[in-house]
Amino acid sequence: MLDYSASQYIDTSIFLIVLFPILIEMLVLIIFQRKYYVKNYQTVFFSYAFGAGIGSAFSLGLIYHISLGGVEGFSFYLIAIVFAFGIVLVNASTSAYVGYGMFTLKRKDNLINAMIVEFLFFFTIIPYVWSFPFIYDIFGIFIALPFYYYARKMLFKASKEAKK
Repeated sequence: MLDYSASQYIDTSIFLIVLFPILIEMLVLIIFQRKYYVKNYQTVFFSYAFGAGIGSAFSLGLIYHISLGGVEGFSFYLIAIVFAFGIVLVNASTSAYVGYGMFTLKRKDNLINAMIVEFLFFFTIIPYVWSFPFIYDIFGIFIALPFYYYARKMLFKASKEAKK
């Protein structure tokens, strides 16, 4: 029984930490690889909005899944909402980073950097998967916020470069 439960946690962890960020960023790359989006400054904004949509859908699913667990308490839901907010921030900013790579033709570098940030952020889901206290999940917001502000700066930089 212990072997089965440990393998189940490891499989879920591998999916959440490794495969999910790769799938999200590859989806963004594939969608914005079309000829219309390459070298177009608006690609940064489109990919930002697309990433925010992906993040909001995933965060709503996460909050729903957490509410099915039967854990009650205001602090528990507050941490879940903060972590869901972090999911939206990190998905929006990494997608904008991939979109900026389409605009500047540095696709590979920006894709790899976006995946690394997603890996770091989703690494904070491990306490949830392995049933540790939820306070560890709040560290994800400390990864998401600086990169989000960097992505916002990148949006303005793309606008200025397009006006030149």
